[in-house]
Amino acid sequence: CWQGCPPYDSRSPSPPNDNPDFQQGISLGAEAIEMPDPSLNELEGHASLILQGNTTIELAGNTMLVPNSALGWSNNPVNVTSNPAIFVKSGDLTVIGGTLDGQLTLGSQQNIIIANHVRYTCDPENPANDSDCINGATGEVEYNDDLLGLVAKKSVVVSQSAPANLTIQATVMAVQESFELENNTNAPPMGNLHVF
Repeated sequence: CWQGCPPYDSRSPSPPNDNPDFQQGISLGAEAIEMPDPSLNELEGHASLILQGNTTIELAGNTMLVPNSALGWSNNPVNVTSNPAIFVKSGDLTVIGGTLDGQLTLGSQQNIIIANHVRYTCDPENPANDSDCINGATGEVEYNDDLLGLVAKKSVVVSQSAPANLTIQATVMAVQESFELENNTNAPPMGNLHVF
């Protein structure tokens, strides 16, 4: 909770301060979805590239720039198409931002830190000006081949050094802890966080 938790009576069917806005409706009584293995062994087993130690990744279209001291890399270009799943063991993964053109899953046995805007080449928020999108008759995105998954065993953390009004175009999962702002109890306001 940012400023204390709202009161909650566990006998109540929903929290008293909960007023969600389901823009595209809601289906009640849906079947349960099986959650992934919290150890992330399956993700690690399917990774096309496994890195050791703290790692930084910058998205650059269909390429990532990856410095990794354990491999002696200094901004090594890694192709997204041939490496669609990257897993970091024994360290944090910092995504310093960029634009993704393709499909990619980034996983970490520790934390994922987001330091700057993370966007798709096919920008779902501005498809009319984007030749990478397949648009419908009314201008909405009918098909977007860009997809990013961020999966951390511990937390996904928005860095305090990230720009205000940050955009994160990705699916985000923090398995054991939280999706949070770094030092969130003492951080000054940073504008809006837009996760798409």
